[in-house]
Amino acid sequence: MSCLISKPEAEINRSMIKFLPELDSEYARYPMHHPQWYQPSQKGPKGEPCFIQETENGIKKDYVFCKCGSEGPGYYLLMTKVSYVNLYTKLDSLQPGTCGVACNAADRKALDEYDDVKRVLYGRHLSPRPDDAAAGKRAMDEAQGMAIAAYNGDVGASLGAAATVFAVTDKNVKLR
Repeated sequence: MSCLISKPEAEINRSMIKFLPELDSEYARYPMHHPQWYQPSQKGPKGEPCFIQETENGIKKDYVFCKCGSEGPGYYLLMTKVSYVNLYTKLDSLQPGTCGVACNAADRKALDEYDDVKRVLYGRHLSPRPDDAAAGKRAMDEAQGMAIAAYNGDVGASLGAAATVFAVTDKNVKLR
């Protein structure tokens, strides 16, 4: 299980499908552990195309419709990184209402589920491979880099930390 998620896998998978039905796929199941992202021009693990050029026509099993992608608009297999970049962006528009003083238990639960899905997709859209453990490490490395930059008062570095991964070792910070 990722350092970002502490809930049972089945609960995370239900939440992911609740917000993004496209994630109802063996390729997207949490925790994801695959050796590599596929390129849109390649064939997927079962020989399926990683990109299908067509206009949006509802949900396609194992695919995500992406308006923006290296091959243009179309359906990208859930084994391509671009599918998660697009899903992460799409998830922003699905956030449940915010909780204030009058927040009830159902609203808190919906926000908690949304937050879990957001954390999973955040890691996946940054990850060097489709592996939730690697995604969690990548997200934590980025957070540590931003925290170190903020602590040192380097606003420019903290804003640019999203593009740079920092590895923290004892008292030294090394760029990777």
